[in-house]
Amino acid sequence: MAANQNPNRKSESIRRANRIIQTRSFVLMILMGVVMFVLLFFRLFDLQITRHEELQSKAVNQQTRRTVVTASRGTIYDTAGNILAISSSAETIILSPLEINNALNDTENPVTWTKDSLAAGLAEILGKDAASIRKRMDNVKSQYELIQLRADEEVAAKVRAYVEENKISGVHLVADTKRYYPYGSLAAQVIGFVGDDNTGLYGLEAYYEEELEGQSGLVISAKDQAENDMLYTYEQYFAAKNGSDLTLTLDTTIQYYLEKGLEAMTDKFSAANGASGIVMNAKTGGIMAMASYPNYDLNDFLTVSDQTLQERIERGENTLAEMQLLQWRNKALNDTYEPGSTFKILTLSAALEEGVVDKTTTVNCGGSVNISGYTIHCSNKNGHGLQTLVQSVGNSCNPAFINYGLRIGNEKFYEYMRSFGLMNTTGIDLGGEAVGVFAADSSFTQLDLACYAFGQNFTVTPLTLISAQAACVNGGYLHTPYLVERITDSDGNVTYRHDSTPVRQVISEQTSATVRECLEYVVASGTGKNGQVAGYRIGGGVHGDEHDDLRVVRRRKAQEGHHHVAGLPLIGRAGRLDVDDLGHILKGGNDYFRIIAVAQVVGMDMASSHRTDYESSVADTLGCWQVDTCVQLAWCLDGIFYHTRTLYYIYFSAKVQNKKYIR
Repeated sequence: MAANQNPNRKSESIRRANRIIQTRSFVLMILMGVVMFVLLFFRLFDLQITRHEELQSKAVNQQTRRTVVTASRGTIYDTAGNILAISSSAETIILSPLEINNALNDTENPVTWTKDSLAAGLAEILGKDAASIRKRMDNVKSQYELIQLRADEEVAAKVRAYVEENKISGVHLVADTKRYYPYGSLAAQVIGFVGDDNTGLYGLEAYYEEELEGQSGLVISAKDQAENDMLYTYEQYFAAKNGSDLTLTLDTTIQYYLEKGLEAMTDKFSAANGASGIVMNAKTGGIMAMASYPNYDLNDFLTVSDQTLQERIERGENTLAEMQLLQWRNKALNDTYEPGSTFKILTLSAALEEGVVDKTTTVNCGGSVNISGYTIHCSNKNGHGLQTLVQSVGNSCNPAFINYGLRIGNEKFYEYMRSFGLMNTTGIDLGGEAVGVFAADSSFTQLDLACYAFGQNFTVTPLTLISAQAACVNGGYLHTPYLVERITDSDGNVTYRHDSTPVRQVISEQTSATVRECLEYVVASGTGKNGQVAGYRIGGGVHGDEHDDLRVVRRRKAQEGHHHVAGLPLIGRAGRLDVDDLGHILKGGNDYFRIIAVAQVVGMDMASSHRTDYESSVADTLGCWQVDTCVQLAWCLDGIFYHTRTLYYIYFSAKVQNKKYIR
């Protein structure tokens, strides 16, 4: 049987070993296959799922070119439709050093220009340094080197002609827009300006950035490996959506004369810290003009325009950045001041509304009044004697208004300050609004009340005060001041219109009528006679003088830890401000004083016989309201002036150094 066995047949042990090896190999192959499949699965998952968007973006970038189509920024108009800010066509000039280098190295299509000649040619057209442009070309891997941002159409046309004439590669002109301000410096602090990226930085340009900016478009086109456009291969266009337009309450004519009056006043009296002015429609809160001085050109906002500010930079007193911020500052809402007797209209309104005084009220002025051990004098140190309510307003009598304030009482008086909106921002559609400084209600003493009653020892912004004063004479309604009347989208649809619903009624219409009657007496028969204007019924209030005594109160209160305000408000009679007035008041030796004038004047039909040629030239635009009248009133010392028809306010303030005028 052994002889019948195949000698070539492997033994059972060898066959068993082979089967084991085969089995193990098969299992190992299966395991390796599974492992490889798992690894491949996760790799593919990572590439196709996890990194899908990233890789897709890289592929798109390698195969396509994206060109941003800049949206046109919305236009800003004044109330009459005059353009205050507009975006016009411009072109941004860029270099592609990669394309330039490829063109110069192309032996099949040699060029006649060099990097040096290209740099020199562009520099001559753009007015730039050739070496700087030439240096940009050395970055041969770059496809984007900015040479000129938003060049004017005329300059861009010259560059385009130069490129085409010399058959230059690598110089591109990209359509863009540039912001222009046709009126230059007019309403500069209100309108504001945009930065290099066409984003609003100040004023309305910043506050309404979202509405003005629009939405940029995009052009996507195919390109080859050498970064050249592949025409007719692929192109997709996403249209830009232009920004919305703003129509303001500002009137360019009124704004012009307001700024002209401010400039004349500050230049004549060397106002150390400039001035500000507001014209408001008291019935709606619409701002018809708002100005600050010194001013600047919106088309060249980085340049300090004012000579006084330039001299401060040259003397090393301030940096360029500090003076830029100063000229951009809107003093009408960014700065606070001590209102003085212009505040008396609010005390009068509160006293009448509370019924603690009426037109039959009389008060005796002996020239001073003692409050909590401190003596506060009247402007008439001999006293006005017995006077009626209307006469006390006409005399701007401090003791009388202290009396009215004490009758109201601490708690009620403080409530009226809140109700008139003095302790909060007004909510105007501009950024950076400041809030005044007041004593806390828990520590509001009788002496505080006495001082507050005629506008001392606290601060407000001009905008806050003018809003409160409007409520005193417009029927008692406090309005939110505003600048934008409506917003219109690029299709012409009105997307927003201001709602002039008042915030609240502070005093009754009857009280408001009595206030107007009292203030009209000031100009008709009181100390504000120089504010009279033929053809107008004018009301006003003028400053009373507390002289040195209140300054003593301030110093003592400061020592006692009470709030105090540095500086003496200007005191004087109604009339034009001249050097003698300044010299008389400044003999006290203060470092500075304030000129405060708030005027509220209105459009009322005026007989042609009363008009001058100057007045007639702007009467139609102003609704028969003569701007020169307001400029005249602006010289009055610390006063409020109003007309009895459609109500407008003007506010002026300035700090003036005393050295030049003391004799």
